[in-house]
Amino acid sequence: MRSRKLALVIAPFLLLSMLPAVASAAGPSEQAQSRAEVLKYWTPEWMKSAKWLTVEVDRSTKEGRLVPRSAATVRESSNGDFWPASATDDVTRGTGRVYFAFGRSAYICSGSVVTDSRTGYSVVLTAAHCVFDQKRQMFATQWLFIPAFDLSKTYTCGSTTYGCWNSVAIRTRSEFTSSRKLTSNALQHDWAFVTVAGGGKQTTSTAQLDTTVGGSFGLDANRGVGDTMTAIGYPAAAPYDGYELAYCRNPVSTDPGTGGTTYKMLCDMTGGSSGGPWVSSSTSTIGFTAKLRSLNSYGYTGDDSMYGPIFNGKTTTTFNAANAATSGNQALSGS
Repeated sequence: MRSRKLALVIAPFLLLSMLPAVASAAGPSEQAQSRAEVLKYWTPEWMKSAKWLTVEVDRSTKEGRLVPRSAATVRESSNGDFWPASATDDVTRGTGRVYFAFGRSAYICSGSVVTDSRTGYSVVLTAAHCVFDQKRQMFATQWLFIPAFDLSKTYTCGSTTYGCWNSVAIRTRSEFTSSRKLTSNALQHDWAFVTVAGGGKQTTSTAQLDTTVGGSFGLDANRGVGDTMTAIGYPAAAPYDGYELAYCRNPVSTDPGTGGTTYKMLCDMTGGSSGGPWVSSSTSTIGFTAKLRSLNSYGYTGDDSMYGPIFNGKTTTTFNAANAATSGNQALSGS
């Protein structure tokens, strides 16, 4: 088995210069970006310029910071490997790259397809820091999901294996958006569900995401301390290039730094895997019957582990809101 180091993808997204400002965390946006505008925005050159960020937490202050690729610490890993991607593999088809903009800067994260209950819409799970800029208090724009990216490593939507899907609605938590820093409380709620409508390879395509890729992963909000999970993503900081889907599979404990309110897994990740799913599996055979349990969220400088939020009732509420949404961005509060 090839030993490689995986990355916590905390990729921010690209902003649409042609459209009105995105809504604040308090409520939905007044106008959704059209599919044609988002695809026009993501030229091959712009995609190539997108950056990879890592959330690194300082143990003394217990606050995280977004570290650009050029500043990320590079370490060789022995607890991660490349996923054996194929067109018949559910993990390959059900996970993908996420592109988005914060202001005038382009970023990359990872995401996964969630089982929903509607026709015409689908839902993608990613990290909250891949949809919301805390410092500027704004949602990402130009949000785009490309499933099975490593089956066709291209920067043109029409040349990908399944095509591209853009956001029409984002739902996340106010515990994350109300903070201007990556505090322990914010990281406990570092999840987001993005609603996408019709997509595919063409600008006017109406293909449904989960139907196109052949399935989706269910959501499991039960606490899983002690369980073995598989973390998946597209690590992109050196020595990775973001082209290959990668994974770690290890037992899960909790992070003492957050008082046991987030998960911990032995997994040496680099920028680009943020938002990638943790699924319930102790074997290499993972199908769409596997459940989403957490996601790649943050790490500590010099540490060999990856950390993720513990899904709970608030996670389910956020998903239910995305499952009913057709437009707008919103941070939910309450239970």
